[in-house]
Amino acid sequence: MIIERIKFYADFEQEKNKYFCFRIANAFALKGAIFRFFDKGYIMKALYYEKLDTETGEIIENTKLDYKKLQDEFIYTKVYKDIPKWN
Repeated sequence: MIIERIKFYADFEQEKNKYFCFRIANAFALKGAIFRFFDKGYIMKALYYEKLDTETGEIIENTKLDYKKLQDEFIYTKVYKDIPKWN
């Protein structure tokens, strides 16, 4: 069985530099999961996507993600979501 998860260090109101690890359904749910953490006010410092094989314990993929780019995209969607497009 293969497990996909995100791991990150983040600052939030109660603690600084706390480690988080959350399982996600698939790679398509990755951006939505990250955006939920941004929406809760988490300030991420390092963000990783990891894919594991639970039978062997082998790490299939471990990718460092560009959290600043994702954070910029999140802010852009929050700010410009309700502004109508002019043709």
